[in-house]
Amino acid sequence: GRGIEVTEEMKVLISASAVQICFGLPMLYLSNFWKIAIYPDAYYSGINRRYHFGEVNPRLGIIILSWKNFVAGYTDRNDNRNLGMHEMAHALHFENQIWNDEYGFLDEDLLAQWDELAAIEMEKMQSNENHFLRAYAGTNEYEFFAVSMEYFFESPREYQTQLPQLFALKTKLLRQNPIELYGL
Repeated sequence: GRGIEVTEEMKVLISASAVQICFGLPMLYLSNFWKIAIYPDAYYSGINRRYHFGEVNPRLGIIILSWKNFVAGYTDRNDNRNLGMHEMAHALHFENQIWNDEYGFLDEDLLAQWDELAAIEMEKMQSNENHFLRAYAGTNEYEFFAVSMEYFFESPREYQTQLPQLFALKTKLLRQNPIELYGL
């Protein structure tokens, strides 16, 4: 905790956000990330000199979350904004690339296909074309992966309708389909 007392409930809910996205994958611990820092609200990052709600730093092995924004992400299940899933998606994406015991757990061929389709979609977004995903997804491939994770779990049917190829790839990459698992 950073200015906030960390409760068991916080630990369980944050862990659950990681479990939700990793549910279909083989035993995975996101072992590069050994520390989670929780702030009560947005916090100031000295690295880029601005306020954040969350971030993942693979070099330091840390996941940082604003508790207020984490809770808000689970309060409205239809806004496609979920800080827990977003930051855990970053951790998952990085963990797959970090040379350790968990390296390369995402299928390389599927990930290459994902990257190709994501690049096409980001190009559309950057040319100001209306898009199903919010504009922040067009920032880079990491944000595209994380933002799409939020939509995957909060609006899976719409995602499947709007971006069927990406949805199908995400279900194969994660080895789960929230429509089938949760009836969403």
